Amino acid sequence: MFPKFLKLVLLIFISYQTPLYSKSATFNDFNSRDLSNYFSGIVAFENRDNSEALKFFNLTKVLINKHDSYLKKIC
Repeated sequence: MFPKFLKLVLLIFISYQTPLYSKSATFNDFNSRDLSNYFSGIVAFENRDNSEALKFFNLTKVLINKHDSYLKKIC
């Protein structure tokens, strides 16, 4: 009796979980080129290629106004 009740409660709990709660609304204006340049800058910085890293980081300066904490450490 109890395992059937537990299964029923678990089934009801799972059925009320919707994927809408997990979606993020912040990626509507997502630009993959900026993200690619940012990570390329990180890789170049880790490889101690500072001039190349600076070039990539300068390409991502537009993200400062869009994302508060995204590039504050670099600027």
